[in-house]
Amino acid sequence: MDYGKFAEHCIATFPEYVSKRTGALVERIEQVFGPPSQANFNNTDLIPNVFYVTSSKLSNTNFYHIKRMLKLFYSDLYEEGLATKETVDYLEKLNMESVVRSGEVETKFFKDLQSAIAFIRTVGHHYQFNDSELLQQKAIVILSWLGIDEPQDLKKSQIRDGAVYLPNKVIRVGPKEFAILEAYRDLDTFRTFPYPRSATLLPSEWLFRGPRRDHLTKHNLMFAMQVFNECAADFGKNITLATTKINGLFDYVRTHRTSQSVATQIYNRIGTTRQIAFGYEKTYKRWMEVYWKGE
Repeated sequence: MDYGKFAEHCIATFPEYVSKRTGALVERIEQVFGPPSQANFNNTDLIPNVFYVTSSKLSNTNFYHIKRMLKLFYSDLYEEGLATKETVDYLEKLNMESVVRSGEVETKFFKDLQSAIAFIRTVGHHYQFNDSELLQQKAIVILSWLGIDEPQDLKKSQIRDGAVYLPNKVIRVGPKEFAILEAYRDLDTFRTFPYPRSATLLPSEWLFRGPRRDHLTKHNLMFAMQVFNECAADFGKNITLATTKINGLFDYVRTHRTSQSVATQIYNRIGTTRQIAFGYEKTYKRWMEVYWKGE
């Protein structure tokens, strides 16, 4: 399969409002499957990932247009003997709900906490922010990863001695991650994201505070991540407090494996229903396949 010839076929087949996505789609196909000489185009686990061409979000319109182009791609592959009829049939039946569910791990989860922080740094660099900035966003991710449900209610005094001190337990934090929390705790002035202007935080006992409020709400933290996600849309990831907490849970289960099933470990750790725990187990297995396969 020659990706260049497929691009030409797209441009000749579809109207401009569809074919304008050709370049980005070809690039995404190569990202997902690799060079044509090494690609296994019959791996149906990978096909949903192709739909996330330029964003971590997928609209109905984009799904429809990308599917049209992929059907042409797989028709060409089938003619060349590089795709089976079963794969072509799979693509024909593929719906948006299945794509969103399958692509969730790639777009909303990270291999580990270091990867999540590195992603924030990467987006920051794109907007001319250095590694010591975006401390609020990094702190939100770290604390959510650690399973803290209400990070907005932490006080500065609870961040000390390499740990987060909660009323009923102490959570130890890795040295690099604690350095970020400590830097945010002691922060006075910063540059706003994404449009950099100097701002001064109000004096406060609370860890999460702003230039106009001495105690931010959970909605404020969620909004901060929403703004970040809008700026990070072209980087293929989306960070939310809820998903980051589950991601941290998966990381804990992976590093603290027992003889119990994954669903049981999840159920025991977060006290959810068994039905939800079994649902998380499926996502956990997909996460392991994507990020920890062979390790």
